[in-house]
Amino acid sequence: MAGCKNPEEPWSYVELHKRRLRRLLRKGVPNELRAKVWLDISKCSQRLAADTGTYQALLDLHEDSQQTFDKDIEMDLARTFPSHDLFKPNGPALPALKRVLRAFCWRFPAMGYCQSLNYIAGMFLIFMSEEEAFWMLTTLVENILPPHFYSTNLTGLRVEQEVFDKLMEQKLPQLWQHFQRCYVNTSMFICSWFLRIFMDVFPLQTTLRIWDCLFYEGVKVLHRAALTVLQMQESSLLELDSARANMHHL
Repeated sequence: MAGCKNPEEPWSYVELHKRRLRRLLRKGVPNELRAKVWLDISKCSQRLAADTGTYQALLDLHEDSQQTFDKDIEMDLARTFPSHDLFKPNGPALPALKRVLRAFCWRFPAMGYCQSLNYIAGMFLIFMSEEEAFWMLTTLVENILPPHFYSTNLTGLRVEQEVFDKLMEQKLPQLWQHFQRCYVNTSMFICSWFLRIFMDVFPLQTTLRIWDCLFYEGVKVLHRAALTVLQMQESSLLELDSARANMHHL
């Protein structure tokens, strides 16, 4: 994809080589190529090419404005990858993260700020520029995840949880019945898994491979990954006899 002369070419490549690209993405993208690949497969590169300064305009327009979400963002900055050099106190990524999240909230004022967005935006900033991170976050919310996924009432997330329940009942019936007997509601774990896109579930490189696929294949990747986690843990979970024990294991 590198060396393409215009923003249309990367997506033309994607259209012509869907199956091959899907196989390659599932094997994982090298870290040094992730920014370029994510921008291309999500079609975010097209939005960037067509943009006329939206990100900077949002920052300039609302530079002196204060909203409820500003306090929430400020509280979450220190919680975002505190052991990573970029995000340590006075690290270069913290001011950028604040700007990205503020601009995002001003772009979607009805949505406001949702916890977990700091981790997602922060991960983007590890691999790409500030403006690219803003547009990747926007693309994720507008084009890849269902509507209202990060809304105040999390409507889109709850719909996906219901979808997951049906998939689990079909694909892992024994474990599903076990959860019913132990009073384990999937919302007790699936909501946090989906909101953070598995950032606290797998080792980082495994999580990034899920992200590689998500930006191309869409929300079904979240369901596939969650089912895989439960399938891997099924035999151990079936030996437990309470909701607390099951949740502790997960």
